[in-house]
Amino acid sequence: MTAISTHRYPCQEAPTPWQVPLEIASSPRMRRYAGAIRAAAVACRAMEEERGIPVEDGVTGLLEYLAAAAEFEVYGPADVPEHTERGRPER
Repeated sequence: MTAISTHRYPCQEAPTPWQVPLEIASSPRMRRYAGAIRAAAVACRAMEEERGIPVEDGVTGLLEYLAAAAEFEVYGPADVPEHTERGRPER
C-alpha cells in the first residue's frame, strides 16, 4: 500500500500494524485477562454507582473500553454469530 501524495515522488510504504496470531490472541491467558478486565469494569461501575459518581466522571468507561478491546481480540466481533460459539461470555 502506498500513501497518496501530491509530491512528485510517492510516499514511503505505510508500516503494517502489529498483528497477534489467533492462537495467542485467544489463549487461556488472554481469555483470563479479558475476563478480569470485564470483572473490574463491573465492580468499578457498582462502586461508582454506590458513591454517586457520574458515569462520565469515573474510570468505568476506561475499564469497559479495555474489556471490550480484550474481548474483541479473544472472541471477535460480538454481533457475529459464529464468534459467540467461541465462548464469548454473556453480559
